[in-house]
Amino acid sequence: MICESCSKQMNEGIKFCSGCGRPFVGEASVPVQGKLVRPRYGRVIAGVCAGFAQQYGWDPILVRLVLCFVVLAGCGSWRT
Repeated sequence: MICESCSKQMNEGIKFCSGCGRPFVGEASVPVQGKLVRPRYGRVIAGVCAGFAQQYGWDPILVRLVLCFVVLAGCGSWRT
């Protein structure tokens, strides 16, 4: 089960979300595959790297390190 409010993965049969405390009403929603969203929790600046990591099952720290490397390596490669 996924909480609609905070997008946290929950176990079956619980009545309240442990992340935000909202009660579950009716059937649990099934997460839509292919939709990239920024998470509410576990993000550092804007949550973009955490969103990519969550969508593809990667480590968020690794995604952030790769992004920093690409940005720093690409800045000095332009000729004017």
